[in-house]
Amino acid sequence: MIYKCEAKQAMLELRDKSRSSAFYLRGQLMFVGSSTIAMKYFVEHCQDHLDRKILRTLRKRLDIVINTKKY
Repeated sequence: MIYKCEAKQAMLELRDKSRSSAFYLRGQLMFVGSSTIAMKYFVEHCQDHLDRKILRTLRKRLDIVINTKKY
């Protein structure tokens, strides 16, 4: 699934088959790795410009991942 933030020229690519994802800024790859971290970067960078539904979905996914980790 791909999420775009046109105002900040950012893109989040959540990959289905692997646990890695990518965060791009102005077409340049800024991060590839953990989906949790990629989503965090995207939300922090674009939160003022994202649709509320998308923002809520990403924050919910982040909360689920963080709360289910075993330490």
